[in-house]
Amino acid sequence: MLLKEERRIVYDAVQALVKGGLVTGTWGNVSCCNREKQLMAITPSGLPYDDMTPEDVVVVDLQGQVVEGAWKPSSETPMHTMLYREREDIAAVVHTHSTYATAMAVLNRPIPPVIAELALGVGGPVPVAPFARVGTVELGRNALQAMGEYQAVLLQNHGVVTVGKDMGRALNLAFIVEDAARVYIIARSIGEPTLVPEGVIQELFELFKGYGQKKK
Repeated sequence: MLLKEERRIVYDAVQALVKGGLVTGTWGNVSCCNREKQLMAITPSGLPYDDMTPEDVVVVDLQGQVVEGAWKPSSETPMHTMLYREREDIAAVVHTHSTYATAMAVLNRPIPPVIAELALGVGGPVPVAPFARVGTVELGRNALQAMGEYQAVLLQNHGVVTVGKDMGRALNLAFIVEDAARVYIIARSIGEPTLVPEGVIQELFELFKGYGQKKK
């Protein structure tokens, strides 16, 4: 079986998203890229996550052609492949319709750095990509341009995308972005939120690049 490890990584990430309440049913999609083989493992289209197994994860090349798998790949495959082709620093993409982040996308408002974790993970506000139809190359292009060199972007009237050099980073950031959006919306209902000081944001972002344990 091709990309056995990456398929397991995608499956485990999906289960974490389901458990954390960031995805339900068949919504959202996750992928993991093997740079050496220039292939990615991505969630299948329309298959309920509760029924999914690692073997159901589809392997496609970076042009979006199915290489191995019994199911059609996610309808958002064009967005994932574009991100991998243009961002050689990433190896994982997580797309959810999590409630609070999507609320900000519907408002067409960036999520400001209201908590240190967001500054650490993103390096600034989470921007909003202009609206594009689901499953199109345009959606991927808009996400790529709005995200720039950073790791998260809102998709107007749609959801949120996070990326990372590995699945752990992309997955963790999906939870951080949702938490930041929730905190911001709650804080705005009470008063005017204060933000992480601008001079500290880049410092925190650089710190996060080296965060975590390193294997000996």
